[in-house]
Amino acid sequence: MDRIAWRAEYAEGLKIGRQRACPAQRTGLDLAGAYALLAELPSSTEVIKGYKGALTTKESQAAFKTREPALGVLMEGMEVKGDKVKLTDFNRGAVETEIGVVLARDVMEVPSAGELPALIRSCHLMIELVDLNFQSPPSLVDLVLNNAAAKQYLCGPEIDMAELEQAALELRFDDEVRYAEPSMRRTETLLDSLMWMLRQSLALGLPVREGQVWMAGAIGPVHAMRSGTYEFKLGADLDRAIGLTFVVA
Repeated sequence: MDRIAWRAEYAEGLKIGRQRACPAQRTGLDLAGAYALLAELPSSTEVIKGYKGALTTKESQAAFKTREPALGVLMEGMEVKGDKVKLTDFNRGAVETEIGVVLARDVMEVPSAGELPALIRSCHLMIELVDLNFQSPPSLVDLVLNNAAAKQYLCGPEIDMAELEQAALELRFDDEVRYAEPSMRRTETLLDSLMWMLRQSLALGLPVREGQVWMAGAIGPVHAMRSGTYEFKLGADLDRAIGLTFVVA
């Protein structure tokens, strides 16, 4: 599959009323080939604002018959501005609660585990909005070719890494609890995902720059997008929050 054909299929899959293509079986493309095409997604007019990790849990990896995450890129224009999103901008939208970090400096080579925490400028609650309207059940190669289903994201309030480790998390929809998680060990999982993402992006020759946003830690299940308000909270009193309202028009 050549770059021009792939970019055309990728762009078509982002349109309303269209489906994301699943060309892996048809083209025989392997995972390395899919990542090589993904690395060409940025152009002179499209700036990478950061990266996303997909399949960051053992359960999601098992579903795609893999033992490692998948990488996606966050392009300029994907970040949600404000607190409202149109449902009509999605074909089969879904909401994912995430933990993300902002890099403190450029990275040119894979850091050691001991060096990794110093690369983090800040840690944030985040919400990712994906579009799962695939032509057929996607393979891992199809997922990578579709930029891990990325569509939009929202970067929320800064949180302390210690707070991430110690505080409860909760997702509400129209003030009804949809997911709740007590305090637990989260930092190790976040850093493991971030390390894999750094290694993968550097191997692909993608830029790793100060100020980029890296969504490296999914929290809880994926939620179907519905009209109403989602609120993702953290803290002993659940006082740190990020929210989005989905409207029909």
